[in-house]
Amino acid sequence: AKRMMKKAREEGKIPEDVYSKKGCQCDDATMTKVLFCDISRIMHHPAAISEVDLGECFDRMAHPPTSLAMQTWGVPTPAIQIVCTALRMMRFCLRTGFGELPELFGDSVDNPLAGAGQGSGWAPPGFGALSSIAMGAYKRAGGGARMTTPLLARTFLLAAVMYVDDTDLLHWADSPQATDEELIEKVQADVKLWGEIVQSTGGILKALKCSVFLMTYQWRGGRARLKEVKDLPDVD
Repeated sequence: AKRMMKKAREEGKIPEDVYSKKGCQCDDATMTKVLFCDISRIMHHPAAISEVDLGECFDRMAHPPTSLAMQTWGVPTPAIQIVCTALRMMRFCLRTGFGELPELFGDSVDNPLAGAGQGSGWAPPGFGALSSIAMGAYKRAGGGARMTTPLLARTFLLAAVMYVDDTDLLHWADSPQATDEELIEKVQADVKLWGEIVQSTGGILKALKCSVFLMTYQWRGGRARLKEVKDLPDVD
């Protein structure tokens, strides 16, 4: 797992949107979101942040896409087969502070288990590979915020802020004159796209932890102010 992560960093295979990697902390992810909101407020450009956290990320990792993701990061296929086969065939027991249950549970070749296992040493790196290819697919399909630097006028794509299963999608309206309805439509399309990509990897979006924060503006007394919820249009 360590060699895989080192190789991925050296070859630049970990997207900038993924912050659960060596040299990054959760503070870096938070700062990115703060700066994104600051740019929107300074430029009065409609934008939004969607909180789309994943549910049971390690336990819901489907083995076929995880295998493909790890192969793209240079892991030999036989090594992946050994790990995935062991997890599918393994028998588990429940251990608590009161002791260990004697009953075991697990499955067979005909009805295998999935996931990477909580506490498994390869689960975080494996999920890192899986989330990286998912983020790449999201960008290639048109998701993310396309922004332009003020000094060099260079356009770059900032799709999300992802720290393991905690994911925030960044949305940037096509123009400062975009209406609230157009921004909401873009947010809905991006969230639907990300949800479908997550489902293809075996994951789900945890509804209780999903929300959206819209930043649209109106002028009052010659000053731009963020709209309140009551000022936003009703959307079915």
